Amino acid sequence: RKNISKILETLESDGSKKSLEKLLLSNESTSLEFKGSMWTTYIPISYDLVEPQNKKSLELQDGIVKTIAAFLNSDGGDLLIGVKDKPRSVTNESAGVIGIEGDFRWLAPKHRDTEGYTHALIQLLNDAFGDESTVKLYLDISFHSREDGTICRIHVKPLPRVMNGEVWVKTKTMGDEEFFYRVSDTTTHASAKSANRYIRHHFETSE
Repeated sequence: RKNISKILETLESDGSKKSLEKLLLSNESTSLEFKGSMWTTYIPISYDLVEPQNKKSLELQDGIVKTIAAFLNSDGGDLLIGVKDKPRSVTNESAGVIGIEGDFRWLAPKHRDTEGYTHALIQLLNDAFGDESTVKLYLDISFHSREDGTICRIHVKPLPRVMNGEVWVKTKTMGDEEFFYRVSDTTTHASAKSANRYIRHHFETSE
């Protein structure tokens, strides 16, 4: 069976998507976010592993869900997992890459690779969104091998701006129906009032 990393890896010639190198040379923005991992805890700045860690970090897992939901509800974007948080001055696109391999320990022994990671990620997002169509229609998941590790890139298309087109998500640490959107380089957790205001402004049909 072909390695899913080869199946999923996308060519960067598509003008609608920035190349991975350009993203790695950029700072976080409205449409770009970096995450060191999906489950593994690192010490900020140094990015040394926090040990012992006996179970997945649900806070980090929710961070992935929140960012993707925010991109969907806003103008889309790219989430790179396996890259240190920024901002910082970058002159080498490999700088800051730590790879997703640290997360493989939380997968079943026979699935500690990009294929197992993909299945776990898709299942996580399907559960959070409450359906399978969102991932299939609006997310492009690819893997890119670098000298210091493998990057998981999730390219997110914005949801159509139609009535009831927004996405609410189920999180492990915050609640079963939460709303997120992007402001500058930050994912914003909306209160019920601010969510309703945002939705009225961004998801209304034209009569």
